[in-house]
Amino acid sequence: MKLAVESQTVISLVRTPSHKPMVFPENGFCVGKYYNFIPTDLDLPYKKLIEESVKGDPIGGEGNTRYFTFYDPDGNPLGCCE
Repeated sequence: MKLAVESQTVISLVRTPSHKPMVFPENGFCVGKYYNFIPTDLDLPYKKLIEESVKGDPIGGEGNTRYFTFYDPDGNPLGCCE
């Protein structure tokens, strides 16, 4: 997956035998995932992921920040926030 046409960043999913979903280390920042995507419109990727039956949590928020967590096929959490 390429993040944008002009982006050099590419994300690849690789199937591995006996994979175990990651466990994020305890921290004092309420951070529970390694990757967060920052779209210009949070509702657009959320809608697309739901349409594609990707497992995800409802959009939440705190102050002016809105976010949701979704999961790759192995159950690893990924974040999306604005």
